[in-house]
Amino acid sequence: MKNIDINFKQTQSEYILEVSLPSRRFARDEKLGFSEHDAEDFLREKNLKYSKITSGSGLILRNFGGAELTGTYIFEKEASKSKVKKPATPRRRTTKTKEKE
Repeated sequence: MKNIDINFKQTQSEYILEVSLPSRRFARDEKLGFSEHDAEDFLREKNLKYSKITSGSGLILRNFGGAELTGTYIFEKEASKSKVKKPATPRRRTTKTKEKE
């Protein structure tokens, strides 16, 4: 993403994105924005799975119109599902055995 500084941190139970946008000095400077959807896209690009956003929901950052330039988005990690192995069951025979006479 252009000129957007994203500081990504990972803890045991959450992903933390600290985002800051550059301020505009001149009218010709590019207008930038960052929202919750952009944060979700960032996590998807890194193939990280999350269950929900815990902080920063509804937070929209913009570098125009007197809005906020920095913000933090915190996502809860998706609980890893461990597969429980079923005990092995003997296979059933699909063909009939020949009877001895």
